[in-house]
Amino acid sequence: MLNFESQRAAMLSGKVYDDLTRELIEARASAVVLTDEYNKSFGQSSEVREEILRRLLKSVGPGAYFEPVFRCEFGFNISAGHSIWPVLWKPTRSASVINRMTRHGTPAAITFEGTSW
Repeated sequence: MLNFESQRAAMLSGKVYDDLTRELIEARASAVVLTDEYNKSFGQSSEVREEILRRLLKSVGPGAYFEPVFRCEFGFNISAGHSIWPVLWKPTRSASVINRMTRHGTPAAITFEGTSW
């Protein structure tokens, strides 16, 4: 069985991975906690909100902003560039395609750049 770092490396390189390992279940739960914290921070300063995003996402540029309700499966494959504001972001499973019968997924990295709307 692969450890978390091996699973994460497989995901980020586009390889098939086991979506239901203990480590990935815990990483998914952590993403839920952080996205809840981020969504509840609506109305607070951009510094507070961006700090939460930095704990969740792969990278965060200055001025990155998601309107509530923002959800992601893991977050470590998402890069949010300078001044992004994807107002049409909807709660979804993730960019991963999961086959629950075989417990394997194939990942997709997500990057928002520029002034994305």
